[in-house]
Amino acid sequence: MAVDWGHWLHLVFVQNGPVSSDELYLMAELATLEIADAACERVSKDVLSSTGTSISVQIVEDDDVCRVEIDGQLASGTGVRSVGLEYLTVDVADAVQEHLMEQLWRPWPECTRHRRGVHPEMAAGSAIWICQAGKHSVSRIGELTKP
Repeated sequence: MAVDWGHWLHLVFVQNGPVSSDELYLMAELATLEIADAACERVSKDVLSSTGTSISVQIVEDDDVCRVEIDGQLASGTGVRSVGLEYLTVDVADAVQEHLMEQLWRPWPECTRHRRGVHPEMAAGSAIWICQAGKHSVSRIGELTKP
């Protein structure tokens, strides 16, 4: 089961009882950082398998906000805060996709059937690449193959 905010908040309350907003913010940041490496690794694996290029992707703290860093540069956007691996993987994939499209000047990744860019989304509890043109799943994020 993919952990979402509702599930996570329930667990926090069961384990800790009522907490302040400052405590909750810190707990959420720590939860994001605990799963960051796994989410970043899945997206990096897709970049390598589909382009042959290795990139460094990590989540770093920047002014108390978790941000995606790609090859030493902060990705655009306001940051990421997901407490579940699948949701965080979608957030990281979205940031990396935007970064790569700016670098490559073409869609990444691409649906081989429709020759259109695919998009990271949650479906059935998993982080997947979805082809909007054909309304179908291309692969789970982290399992993309070379076109």
